[in-house]
Amino acid sequence: MDDKGKECKEPLTVETPDVKLFVYKLFGSVLTYGVFGMDYSFHYLLMAAQALFQRGVMAELNGSGLTAGQPKVLDYLGLHDGSVQKSIAAGCQIDPATLTGLLNRMEEKGLIRRCKEQGNRRSLHVYLTEQGWEKQREVRQTLERRAETVLAGLSEEQRTMLLDSLYQICASMADMEGLQ
Repeated sequence: MDDKGKECKEPLTVETPDVKLFVYKLFGSVLTYGVFGMDYSFHYLLMAAQALFQRGVMAELNGSGLTAGQPKVLDYLGLHDGSVQKSIAAGCQIDPATLTGLLNRMEEKGLIRRCKEQGNRRSLHVYLTEQGWEKQREVRQTLERRAETVLAGLSEEQRTMLLDSLYQICASMADMEGLQ
């Protein structure tokens, strides 16, 4: 639409080196499609960005012996070593039952150890082992490399705006105490 609210007969075009987006405004709604008809909606782009980033991380970690879900647990424990399972599940956005299986496999690999503390039989605290800390550093370096590659085309101001916006989105959807 132009400033008077009329429909666009031709799409507005936004081009980057990798993507050409066509933006149509029709009856007050914005219809956006990129290359290959990719949806340009918030929910799709957020899901696609996360999936593509994770796929790249796992490709870089291929041969490390880590399976899906384990890198984010290692990353969380790198910041919150000694956390209880409930906190890890919340911080990693993982179902507690799924986390139990992940932690069992990580314990079998010697990446973590679980301990009762102060006589509390209900809560097991999870700690990285020496081998776990090595894997955690590998994961952290991989995440930082991938982030730098993905964000390379953005200015420092754009990066800050992106991170601030994502933080605000998370804050509007979840109790931030449970997030990293």
